[in-house]
Amino acid sequence: MLFGLALRRRGWRITFLGANTPIADITATSRKLAPELAVLYASDWRAYEPIFPELKSYAGPATALGGATSGTAVEATGWRHLDGDPVAAADQATREFQPKRRNSTVAETGDGTAG
Repeated sequence: MLFGLALRRRGWRITFLGANTPIADITATSRKLAPELAVLYASDWRAYEPIFPELKSYAGPATALGGATSGTAVEATGWRHLDGDPVAAADQATREFQPKRRNSTVAETGDGTAG
């Protein structure tokens, strides 16, 4: 949630799907809303290795993963990496996606830890 609030303060429009949202619901919502940026966060990405192939099929220039353990997930899926704490990650997203910034989907997976 902190990441979403930090993005909102930077002018992003946020759709928050919540913790443990099924990947099928995330991709369906993202297709429906056509966001400029889709972000998934997990506090421990190792628990989500079974969905890496599905995430890889959805990877694109406006898909990013956050969380301290996202390095392996980024390598396996082709999604971009948002680094650091929620505020630093919001700054990074704003810098990298500002030319396209109109709306976004922020989806959180994992244990609901703020991100």
